[in-house]
Formats: sequence, C-alpha cells, structure tokens
Amino acid sequence: MLQQGIDLATDIDQHIAATTLNVADSSSRRGFEDLLRASVLPADLEQDFYKSLALRNVITHHYVEVDLGIVSNSIPRVLDVYTQYVKSISRWLASR
Repeated sequence: MLQQGIDLATDIDQHIAATTLNVADSSSRRGFEDLLRASVLPADLEQDFYKSLALRNVITHHYVEVDLGIVSNSIPRVLDVYTQYVKSISRWLASR
C-alpha cells in the first residue's frame, strides 16, 4: 500500500507539472521538485518526499533486502507526509 500511494502521488505530480506548469518529465523525483518549486507542496516536506521515493524503490525493485522493521517504522511518518500532501493538493485544486 505504501508503494501504491507513493506511485499515485508521483502520477498526480507529473500530471500537474505537465498540464499546468508545462513540464513533461517521467521522473518521480522531478515531479515532486516541480511542485515544490511552484509552491504547490510545502517545502518543509521536501526531504520526506525524497525519502519516501527511496523507500518505494527499495520495496518495488528490491535493490536491497527489504527490512520489514524499517518499513513498519516508516509507516507513521509516510502517512503523516502524504496526509499533508493530500491537503496541499486539495488546497491547490480549490484555488484554481
């Protein structure tokens, strides 16, 4: 579920960047960077977004053996960060 939620957020980022900011890039990190730069997302969460992408990559691609303890300990922070993400995107959409 963590991986799917992060994937959905990166899809949303890329859609907003392409349709509103006229930036087309397939990079998940670039989507977050574009929305952070446009102040759609809060800058204080920048490192959390990048950490979540790294966690997603480990889970998805098994770059290293997945430590379930690390994943388990990450859940509360990921939920907090993406709750703030949803609120930020909602505010941005409401302002349009």
